[in-house]
Amino acid sequence: MPKFRNKQVIFEARQLDDESWQSIAKWCGGALFKEGEEFVGLAVITDKLTKALAAKGDWVVRRTDGGFFVAKDANMREACELVTDDAGAESLLNDMRAQFEKMTDDERIEAIRFLMDGYCLNCGERSGRFCNCLRDD
Repeated sequence: MPKFRNKQVIFEARQLDDESWQSIAKWCGGALFKEGEEFVGLAVITDKLTKALAAKGDWVVRRTDGGFFVAKDANMREACELVTDDAGAESLLNDMRAQFEKMTDDERIEAIRFLMDGYCLNCGERSGRFCNCLRDD
């Protein structure tokens, strides 16, 4: 019987703290609740058109399809890890390498030309197909 593993999914999430209530409410289209002058909750509309209430320390997560949900901090820390820009770039490169392996030589050459369009093929500077990097003067 075949076995499966979930694909790694990269998503955006923001944690509610003393400074982030209003920006997160704006980001997810949620409604804020106050007790006196202090924010105490954020109602988030989920994909099922129900409201999930987020409290300080909770995470508001945007799924890959654009919907939102609320996750407790402990659950986020247990199930997820922070992705840095380097990890995102590494993931992209791994995906590209996998696609290149499926291509013919001509398809790979064309893909590289497309990716390098506007960059010097010798030094990588964004100056057109060739720049003055090889000039001797």
